[in-house]
Amino acid sequence: PYSCGLCKKSFVVKSDLDRHNETHSQIRQFSCEICGKSFIHKNTLNAHVLKHSEQACFSCEVCNKTYLTKCSLRRHLRTHDEDDKFSCNICGKKFTEMRTLHIHERRHMGDLPYSCNFCDKKYAAKGALVKHIRVHLRR
Repeated sequence: PYSCGLCKKSFVVKSDLDRHNETHSQIRQFSCEICGKSFIHKNTLNAHVLKHSEQACFSCEVCNKTYLTKCSLRRHLRTHDEDDKFSCNICGKKFTEMRTLHIHERRHMGDLPYSCNFCDKKYAAKGALVKHIRVHLRR
């Protein structure tokens, strides 16, 4: 396996590691003309631009919410399946994915392993840290 030297994420294929390493770069040359959000890869920008489109093609048969991709609809459908929910033992909040429950439980335990290099904020989820870091990079 190939591991990232910055965040320790591992990959089976070296080219996947190489692509991942670009996410740590501050160079984001592809910008959305609608909202200004910028991306490292053009295909990621293209996928993002679809989110601004009002042509959501995939509709939930339970609640009629619409989604741009089949993957997003599938993820949403899990929220309607009561049997597959994971519950927090501390507060009872329910989650559709075990991974999301574990991140939530970290907050209860004060386990915030993702630290910002620009300030002293810490997060339970890597995605929350990445979103936060954008605040610093926009300045």
